[in-house]
Amino acid sequence: MKFPVYRFPEVVRALRNESGLTVLQAAELTDYGKYERWESGRTRVGPEYLDTLAATFGIEGDLWLLAYAWLVDRYTPRPGGKPVEFTRQVLMRLRGRLPKGEVDFGEHGVLAVRAISHGDLALMCLVARYGPSHAGAHVPLVLHPTKRTQAPPPDGSAYILDRYTDVLGDLMRWTGRTFLLGGTGQVRREVGVAVFRQTLLLLTDPEPFASLLATTPVRSGAKLRGLDGLSVGCSAAKFRRLVVRELEDLCRLAGAVDGRILTIEEMKAELRAFVHDDAFWDGLSDLESDKVAATLIGTIGDTRWSPSTEHWPVTRIVTELPEPDPALVAEMQKLRDQLDRRRRRAIAQEIADAAAMASPAAALDASVRLRRDQTRANGSGAVP
Repeated sequence: MKFPVYRFPEVVRALRNESGLTVLQAAELTDYGKYERWESGRTRVGPEYLDTLAATFGIEGDLWLLAYAWLVDRYTPRPGGKPVEFTRQVLMRLRGRLPKGEVDFGEHGVLAVRAISHGDLALMCLVARYGPSHAGAHVPLVLHPTKRTQAPPPDGSAYILDRYTDVLGDLMRWTGRTFLLGGTGQVRREVGVAVFRQTLLLLTDPEPFASLLATTPVRSGAKLRGLDGLSVGCSAAKFRRLVVRELEDLCRLAGAVDGRILTIEEMKAELRAFVHDDAFWDGLSDLESDKVAATLIGTIGDTRWSPSTEHWPVTRIVTELPEPDPALVAEMQKLRDQLDRRRRRAIAQEIADAAAMASPAAALDASVRLRRDQTRANGSGAVP
């Protein structure tokens, strides 16, 4: 299935019509006397004008969607053209030209490890839809030739950027797969650290994730397979309870180290400061970052090492940690084992379903690649 791609001049025209502006008014507001050339396609819109167009049409909050619409039309080849492959260097250069303004996530902004720009969000969506299946995968982002989809009529009955909002679903799946692999140590170090920091931040405000679990739909009469089935059966109540117990145990451990009783809210504040300290995480070695993660989730005992910066009491907990609550550790280990079994089953179903729908050549190629990867992992000889 090829995703729809609209000609950006038609996107601009539709947005102007939706805003109720005339061509002359748009030219005046954008301070570009040849504005009509943008809508006709005789002049390409440069990325430096995306902010201006969003302000002109009153869609500043959807600037990232406008940037995404610009990206997919600008770089997706027309039918008959050659695929366009993005290297990391090309993506970084392109990132420097896209809008720098920060996306406003409202009340959920506290769950962001760092602010993200509209341009970065647009690029992430592009990678999630057309690139590798998870962050850190060594698979290039490739845009294949695609016929442009005709824009809707200029009657103001629909918002054209709504046609692109489903890309958020791709971004959420891409992020979910990254977290799935990050939790099992199957990603590069920098990706794993990012996943761990985000997980710690969820401890400080678990309600959005718990609410997502509580509202997960279950299809009557149909059993969900693959990764779709992972969300079914997860207990929001258990998640909330474990988060509270984990925070209480961290407070207990901090009290044992420092002698002062911390409230849960104080511990949350310490965790936020810990997560947001880029210098601390950038300065950790591979071994140190592994020890921080393992200590805070209660899976190792002796972790007496010296971090590069002080965050009381979190890093002091790591350096002088008493034994965590054994009942909590046992319950979390049991949950981890359950999730690991479900993860393996879900991935196996994903592979089986994909193979059933794939062409024989594609299925055979995938089989050979999986066998080769397993051979390398086992250190055995040639693949039969």
